[in-house]
Amino acid sequence: MKKETKRKAFNFLRSYFDVLNKLQTDDDKLKFLLAIIDKQFLGVDPPEFKNPIVDLAWESQRHQIESSVKGYQDKTGNVLKGGSIGGHKGGSLQEKEKEKEKEKEKQKVLPFQQIVDHLNLVCGTNYKSTTSGTQSKITARFNEGFKLNDFIRVIEFKFHEWGNDQKFKSFLRPETLFGTKFESYLENAGSFKGKPIKIKTNDPEPINRHLFGIPKNDVGGNKDWEQWKKRQS
Repeated sequence: MKKETKRKAFNFLRSYFDVLNKLQTDDDKLKFLLAIIDKQFLGVDPPEFKNPIVDLAWESQRHQIESSVKGYQDKTGNVLKGGSIGGHKGGSLQEKEKEKEKEKEKQKVLPFQQIVDHLNLVCGTNYKSTTSGTQSKITARFNEGFKLNDFIRVIEFKFHEWGNDQKFKSFLRPETLFGTKFESYLENAGSFKGKPIKIKTNDPEPINRHLFGIPKNDVGGNKDWEQWKKRQS
């Protein structure tokens, strides 16, 4: 079947030649060359290579190849109607850019700061909401269908469970709380709405005030919950 393309030529870089010469068999070299040609002229990603050496060779030149394709399309306005063949990781350059834009837009509306600020308030930590690892975990959970209130419940429940446990207190962090066990943490939280917990500190931190509604002027509230409850009755 004849393949149609509007592109007339592309620059065959020295790096392509160098990588090609490192491949051992003619079959591997042919696959590598065809992958470059199909991508440059058709915008098509190659099928997944069975030989990891060929796959490594392709990945080493992918950036240069895709930059060449993008440069051609930006200059001429011609879009190479590409895609992927046989499930090779990646897609057409346009598809990748669209996905990146969608991801950026999604991250703009996800409440990263609100979630991490709540974690810091409740647990007395100082994590940043701009960390890529933290954002990726929060994004993954939102992609699974979880909502802001689910994060709030998990944070408050795990603080109640681990806040005074020297062994587990260090796990009150985004990496643990928002990771793959998030759903089980949420399930364990049940209808948790905040329960009295004695914090081992002499300072009236705002942590328990926030969780359990202690008035700001009650300086003894964080230290002795039984006395605080008696004073309220």
